[in-house]
Amino acid sequence: MPDDKSRKRSAGTTASHPLVAVRRPEMAWNPGSSVHASLASEIGLRIVRGDYPPGTILP
Repeated sequence: MPDDKSRKRSAGTTASHPLVAVRRPEMAWNPGSSVHASLASEIGLRIVRGDYPPGTILP
């Protein structure tokens, strides 16, 4: 029975309110979203782990 009530509410809500276009935000930056970001993340992790001693030229 709760399903019937929720359907009635949503049907009434849709009918009484016009649809409004909602702009979605641009894709948020994600560390793995690009090749550059993933390489930079990998190099950063290796620096923190100590794989590269101070003064080493990074790849």
